[in-house]
Amino acid sequence: MDDRDAKRAEIAERDLAALRWWQAEAERGAKLGRRTDRLHAALHLAEAWQKAKAKGLNKERFQDMVLETMHSTHGRTESFKLANYTLPRKFSEVTEGVIKQYKTRSEPSQRLEPYLIAITIAAIHCGADPEQWKMDMLRQTRLWHNSRNNTKALPEDNRGYENLAVLLNSLCAEIARRHELDNAYAAIKAMNCRWEMIQDRLLATDVSCMQWLDSPISPHYANCEYFEEAVPYPSVELLRIPYLVVETGFRLAPEGVLRPLDAAALASGDHLPPGMGITNLSSKTAYGVPAGFPGVSRASGQLTYYREIHLCVVPDGRGGFGAALQSRPRVEVSFPEGDIWAGTHQVNGAIDPALGNGLFYARHADGGHVWPTVTLSSGEVWRLQPEEDTWIPESLTLRDPGGAEWEFDADPVAAPGEVVAEPWYLSFTGATPLHLRHWLDGEWALGAVNAVSCFARERFASDRYDTDLPPRREMLFPQGGPSSDLEMSLHNGLMEEALDTSAAQLSRQVAELQSTHRSASERHVQTLLKKWLA
Repeated sequence: MDDRDAKRAEIAERDLAALRWWQAEAERGAKLGRRTDRLHAALHLAEAWQKAKAKGLNKERFQDMVLETMHSTHGRTESFKLANYTLPRKFSEVTEGVIKQYKTRSEPSQRLEPYLIAITIAAIHCGADPEQWKMDMLRQTRLWHNSRNNTKALPEDNRGYENLAVLLNSLCAEIARRHELDNAYAAIKAMNCRWEMIQDRLLATDVSCMQWLDSPISPHYANCEYFEEAVPYPSVELLRIPYLVVETGFRLAPEGVLRPLDAAALASGDHLPPGMGITNLSSKTAYGVPAGFPGVSRASGQLTYYREIHLCVVPDGRGGFGAALQSRPRVEVSFPEGDIWAGTHQVNGAIDPALGNGLFYARHADGGHVWPTVTLSSGEVWRLQPEEDTWIPESLTLRDPGGAEWEFDADPVAAPGEVVAEPWYLSFTGATPLHLRHWLDGEWALGAVNAVSCFARERFASDRYDTDLPPRREMLFPQGGPSSDLEMSLHNGLMEEALDTSAAQLSRQVAELQSTHRSASERHVQTLLKKWLA
């Protein structure tokens, strides 16, 4: 078992422990407190019942089975009427209108146990995993995030983020339908592909390396997906949050000059070839920018390690698509005015602040290492790495001063304080009201480096940004900030446009690879037929 399997097992065990705890509490009479929690539970049960009904389960028999299970559990006389625990079929989401409609009504019922029992029976009848279905339901409630009593209490009025969660899930489902993403993923599975995250490029490969999950958010939130082996999901960046800032010295050299040396360096046997690890062994040395190379330049600058928070369109684990929040790594370097590298640049081929190692997988073009590079405004590409022992200690600022230099919090809502130390991992959570509130309502500046709200007004032309915006006083988030930026991007269409572009690009790349794959495989078939039938 590698470290990723171990982490997945740890997450699964933690989630199952939380589920078992709530099942025990349900048997002791636990209730769903907030009306929105009850509505979400009723919506999930309604969907589960409809699936079981389509598989031939009789309604009266279903109600009797739930009642029999409750009676056998604790021997009390109970009743169970499906109508008291479900929403009508006309409701597919818990919107502000649904909340208002049920404001003065006693149903859906508060009792948690019948929901869990009924969903278990429906899942088993459908041949599905009942634990997954129950966790999917609980994740939409505040109970789940209070499972270990380590989540701060939220104000009762969380309606803004509840509405935002509904809107984002609806938009992502529409994007998936519009671009037929289920067909796109079926096509990817039929081929050997690898996704280059930074370039957002899908490539055909000889190695089957993509780590498939039915869903990155169900039944468990994935937090250890190596970015070079991850499944590509249409996404748009919402926030860019600094986790490390440091001043250091760099060695730099033109990529075009170093490329011819790569083959000789690998042939020497003194260096790890691609595919043999992303860290150098003690007996091997890194050679990204050799210190003694005649054309090497040296400069001082600032290095910043960020986590980007993306909105992604993902399979929801229940046969459809929805919204997820993804955390992914980003490294930037900044050089002062006067250098030819002046300005701030994203580092390509780098996912940790060390910048001393090539990526695990080789360059697509020639099989060499993918080393950290920056691209200047002139189009020139320079390879770079920090000079050894040049980090200025007093300039180092960490989000967690007591932690490692590149750790990040994969799920700060359900697992606050738990971190992932490997910066090359991606993590996913649902786009739940609690997760949206955490990221969009947080204070994320790190020293002099501010977080970036990617849909802030100043990042767009005013005539495009101000299209179809409601009066600020009528918005869910009238006070400004990232929450308001995100809400405005839904009104003016920038969010939908960005997600649509991302999904269209993925679909186009899949179609091109599929066409090439089919042509090539058919050509090989014809070659064999000619050989045997000539």
